[in-house]
Amino acid sequence: MTDCLSKLPEQQVAGWYRRLADRIALEKVGGEEPLASRFLRFWLDNRDSNAVYRFTAPAHLQTSSYVTSTLQFHRAVFLTEKKARFTGRDSSWAGIVPRLQGRSPYTTWDVSRPLEMNYECLVEVGDGLFDLVRIQQQGTAEERDLLTALRGFQLGSRVNVTGVRQGTKVQIQFSSWVVWARDRYDWDYSEHFTVPNPDYKSKRADAVRPGDQMLTVYHRNAERLEKANLAAPFNVLTNDWPGSASLKGPAVVDSQKRLD
Repeated sequence: MTDCLSKLPEQQVAGWYRRLADRIALEKVGGEEPLASRFLRFWLDNRDSNAVYRFTAPAHLQTSSYVTSTLQFHRAVFLTEKKARFTGRDSSWAGIVPRLQGRSPYTTWDVSRPLEMNYECLVEVGDGLFDLVRIQQQGTAEERDLLTALRGFQLGSRVNVTGVRQGTKVQIQFSSWVVWARDRYDWDYSEHFTVPNPDYKSKRADAVRPGDQMLTVYHRNAERLEKANLAAPFNVLTNDWPGSASLKGPAVVDSQKRLD
């Protein structure tokens, strides 16, 4: 596949990326401008690699099956039903039971007082190559937006729970649950992506391949723009949003559960 941007000057490449953002913005998602176009435009305007783009998570992010299934995993971690996944180290037991047992690195939880816990793990939009191809070719507008804007991101939960002992069992109530997502908007310069060509049928003097409806864009061109100080990566952070009622349902844990 030809890298049609590789021989163009950086200013012209930047102009094409900006027109791409405008083209993506036309495809509203839930009546709102897609995250993909907002992030791409911010990247082009940004010059500070420590900048933070903070936003309210749209409905298609909050209700995405990738998000809701991961939040159910968070609940299982808090209730010590599944081991927590951690970046750079093995999975291990976390949540309520190690605190009831006073297992290191946790202090013993006195159930007469509320307990606050936090957990964060990676969400991948697209479960393997087959799912990635499905989203690109047949996915919903919501799925495509999450794939192109975020793809892999960290999803976090902060909860407060209360407990009532009944022998070795403890009745658990989730009194609060808030969720956030964060990411680093940057590029894997070794990859490429096929996108709608914003210059298709354009008569502009600087139009890029106006005869092509789709273009394969190599991310090494994004690297060129960053080196030319025409764009910069940045951090992405949502405002907190409330966990659903299904996440906050009551539960029972066994304080003497064996943790191998």
